[in-house]
Amino acid sequence: MKVFGWRIKNPIFSSTPSLSKGKITEFRKIAALAEPYKVKLAPHSAYFGPGLLATAHLIAGSPQAVALEHFYFQLEASVFKEALRFEKGEFILPRGPGLGLEIDSAVLKEYAARSK
Repeated sequence: MKVFGWRIKNPIFSSTPSLSKGKITEFRKIAALAEPYKVKLAPHSAYFGPGLLATAHLIAGSPQAVALEHFYFQLEASVFKEALRFEKGEFILPRGPGLGLEIDSAVLKEYAARSK
């Protein structure tokens, strides 16, 4: 396989970019580089709050994204006023303003780290 005129011995067929390792612009650059070579994206999201929603929105705008990788377990409380929705194993992108869900400030206050 040749990429940018270089012969690639072991090409990649999928990529797992993470917002924790970069920023939205870097994610979009990876997606743009991957698209012409049909490299699939399965972004890694080790987040439970706005980072998860930001990753989900980036996936929705990336035609070669095939999955949202995230941790699944029940948290004691959610930072969102509404629950994240999944149907048939797929994340349902919220349609509200901004990232789609409103932050619950009472939960943030309750779980905030206290300084001594």
